[in-house]
Amino acid sequence: MNKKHHTIYFDENNNLIHTTPKEWARANRDCFRKYNFLNNENTPVTETINRYLIENRGFNRIESDTRVICIKF
Repeated sequence: MNKKHHTIYFDENNNLIHTTPKEWARANRDCFRKYNFLNNENTPVTETINRYLIENRGFNRIESDTRVICIKF
């Protein structure tokens, strides 16, 4: 099984922001209240973060064999 690289792109004040799902989640902890972010065991997994972005923030998912991108402009 190939490991995929996950990336998030979004527009903030006319600036393209590029980050990882885990970095985005840490910056938006209020979206994941059941996690305390103190260690990897209590941090949401990448798929949970991506699903949240798609279902609640209007992001789209683009996927290839090696990459998963969640994007919103």
